[in-house]
Amino acid sequence: MCEGVLLKKIPLGHGRFAKVDDADYDHLMQWKWQGKKASCNYYASRNSSTNGRKHTVFMSRYLMQCPDDMEVDHKDGDSLNNQRENLEIVTKQQNLARMWAVRRAKTEDDIPI
Repeated sequence: MCEGVLLKKIPLGHGRFAKVDDADYDHLMQWKWQGKKASCNYYASRNSSTNGRKHTVFMSRYLMQCPDDMEVDHKDGDSLNNQRENLEIVTKQQNLARMWAVRRAKTEDDIPI
């Protein structure tokens, strides 16, 4: 949890919850959110439509107002932790590099000495 920020959880179904800042909770609760699997992680998302076209809105991208050509990195590696201090707008290359660094660190922690 990010220090000094109150945390609330938004239900996504199937026992999953998105963690958000207290200040964002009421605004985000106007929609029904779900957990959407992408690669090996779940992300908080909702369905929306604009001019009759359906699309997926990811909570982290919505909160950060992320440009289409950028990505949102979850600094702690928890894709359901959408507290603002845990989110950062990065390039695709930066996000991939961080993802591999987190995976490598987890693998190294699992190797017995």
